[in-house]
Amino acid sequence: MENIYTSYIKKLTEQITKLDFQEIDRLRVLIDSTRSKGNTIYIFGNGGSGANSSHIAGDYLKSLNNGQKNRIRIICLNDNFPAIGAIANDIDYNDIFKNQLSALIKPGDLVIGLSGSGKSKNVVRALKCANQMSATTVGLVGFDGGEVLKIANLCLHIQIADMEIVEDIHMMIFHMLKKSLLAGKEYTYI
Repeated sequence: MENIYTSYIKKLTEQITKLDFQEIDRLRVLIDSTRSKGNTIYIFGNGGSGANSSHIAGDYLKSLNNGQKNRIRIICLNDNFPAIGAIANDIDYNDIFKNQLSALIKPGDLVIGLSGSGKSKNVVRALKCANQMSATTVGLVGFDGGEVLKIANLCLHIQIADMEIVEDIHMMIFHMLKKSLLAGKEYTYI
């Protein structure tokens, strides 16, 4: 068993050392700019990426609005299950995020799609919709980056064919960004 654990840690550490902090900081600037203008951030994904999206939205709402001058507006599209179920059943599962965005998005909003493979049709369709509606799009992907790598205005690409490593690093990036956006104003945990 130790070989599985050490191999995982070795692969994770290798990918962490390859992170492009300038690209991560570009995302920080986009988040901060969106917050400063009073625009909304939309985040979403499937499976573990959807769970990460929900976690990130909850973290940011709590921590970045606690006594902060510029409050953040962030919505995880995964969290409206009645809408997802209705759109998937009545229209098309591949439109579960796009249809929500088309009703909510405004120019200047920030749309963040997480997709380990970069090939999730519902994430791709949502990002294309956001591009057409003058929002800024960001993708976080792994593997070969898929179509998301080609269509997002900014794409953070973890170049490894290992979904768990990709999801771990995506979550780590958003935790680093949260600390950076807090700018030394640590949140008190009870």
